[in-house]
Amino acid sequence: MFGLYLFRLPSAYSRKLLAGLLSVTWSKFGSQGAPHSSRSTRIPLSETAHERTTKNPQSFELCGFRVHLWTALDAKLAEREGFEPSVDSHLRLISSQVHSTTLPPLRGRAFYQQLNKLGQFVRCHNVRILFGLVVSSLALAGCSEPPPTALPAWQQGLVVIVPEEHTGDEAGFEHELIELFAKNLQSQVKLVEVAPSQVIPLLHEGKAHFAVTSVSRASDSPLQLGPAYHATQLQVLCGTSLPQGIDQLLNLPLAVVSGSMAESALLAAQQMQAALHWESRTDVTTSELLDEVVAGQLGCTVAGSDQIEKLILLHPGLESAFDLGVPIPQVWAAPKDSDPELIAKMEEFFTRIQHDGTLKNLLDHHFGDPERGLEPHEAGDFIVSVATELPRYRKLFEEAGRVSGLDWRLIAAIAFHESKWDPLATSPTNVRGMMMLTEDTAERMGVRDRLNPRQSIRAGAKYLKLLKGRLPDSIEEPDRTWFALAAYNQGAAHLEDARILAQRRGLNPNYWVDVKSVFPLLAAPEHFETLKFGYARGGEAVFLVEQIRDYTKILRSLAPDTADEDIEPSILHSYFHPFEGMPRLLGIL
Repeated sequence: MFGLYLFRLPSAYSRKLLAGLLSVTWSKFGSQGAPHSSRSTRIPLSETAHERTTKNPQSFELCGFRVHLWTALDAKLAEREGFEPSVDSHLRLISSQVHSTTLPPLRGRAFYQQLNKLGQFVRCHNVRILFGLVVSSLALAGCSEPPPTALPAWQQGLVVIVPEEHTGDEAGFEHELIELFAKNLQSQVKLVEVAPSQVIPLLHEGKAHFAVTSVSRASDSPLQLGPAYHATQLQVLCGTSLPQGIDQLLNLPLAVVSGSMAESALLAAQQMQAALHWESRTDVTTSELLDEVVAGQLGCTVAGSDQIEKLILLHPGLESAFDLGVPIPQVWAAPKDSDPELIAKMEEFFTRIQHDGTLKNLLDHHFGDPERGLEPHEAGDFIVSVATELPRYRKLFEEAGRVSGLDWRLIAAIAFHESKWDPLATSPTNVRGMMMLTEDTAERMGVRDRLNPRQSIRAGAKYLKLLKGRLPDSIEEPDRTWFALAAYNQGAAHLEDARILAQRRGLNPNYWVDVKSVFPLLAAPEHFETLKFGYARGGEAVFLVEQIRDYTKILRSLAPDTADEDIEPSILHSYFHPFEGMPRLLGIL
């Protein structure tokens, strides 16, 4: 235990203080090689701290710290400040440890760091800072580090380990799922991101109440596994080549994250093909490896299909090579000695969210519907248009976003789907303009000229905001936006019919994932004849919503908000390279 005793210091001189004069009592240090003499040595002011430390012979090692005893005397400085020079001993602790991977950042370490700062050279007169260093003989004998902070009871706050390999939509899904569980427990939650290889070891050390992991990673460990809630299909992605199996992968440069699900799958494949080899990387994430493949810096890597599909959306020329193994279930794993009540709560939670559709809805929020989303050629056409057409109209979309409170990229995505950003677009049914407004809608929104892009864009955004406002309060975001988009396409009345049909089938009428499964049925007589508003092209509305979701995702990646609103949007075109499918906003993004 350390004791620090302070007495009143002269105010003018205290501004010069960087540490305290130390009166040190040494005891029980003989075996450590500590000095027993109180003899002082004069150290010239011109010497550096390193020189002072190096020249000082009175030093010893204590629990990983080099302790130096020296004299601080600066007659010139004391005279300038109007004090008599005095001679005293100083104690300085200099850590000889580099950041330890096994020692958590506890209060004791911070105190040592403060000591190091306090151990700067101090001058004062007639006043002493008495720093008593009192160490129990038991602590000295073992030189042990402070014990780690005990894991709190889960009722006081959950601590959850999340692998760093979970990024983007996958990370968002896992985080929202964990936060929903914590809310169910009426508890706070702390998420701890670690390297995949550290998940199981840290769990065994009792550093968390549970961890997000895969069945394959946890199968060999004595852990309690919760229900599987999502399956990840691993896929091989290569840049310039397209291997069709493990055999064709043997001569290609392959890298994965150490300890990841991908490496586990490769180890399993190696049992069948001993020549299979790869680089196990510890300094990167899976997303960074995917970026290396795209940039041509790496031949191949392995990632989850969700991550690869999102990447292909931005780089339509890419294509996954083949599936690696079978889908791997994701689970929450807890230490074997976990509180049975927590495990029971976990099982109850998953039973409920699987039964009421919450889990299915969360998966749809974060991963979308690849079967109804954009085709690669559609994504490619859109990316080119982002470079060539968007700069002309971006400010109009941003303006409409500020006025309506909607994301301008959502408004731009709607406009592209409706007219391909053509302000003169006209359909056979006389729907016209950038946002393809009917005559009735245009009149309601106060539009005088449907072919005026500014009027059309602002009216379309205003109309979507109106539709969102009329939805029941029970529909929450982001479903609320998807419902409004469906109403924008087919009308609010037909949307209500679809919600009624979903309810008849025991589905949740407030979840888009459930309503979109029945919306196409409004084109079938056996269904629309039983509903109030009759026939509707419900399937068209579903495709519109899913494609606009993809367009919006692409825009959020390629056209983020600029730091300065006055920057011309044409810079997007100036630095865009369509063959790579990504913008290069040098100096801007």
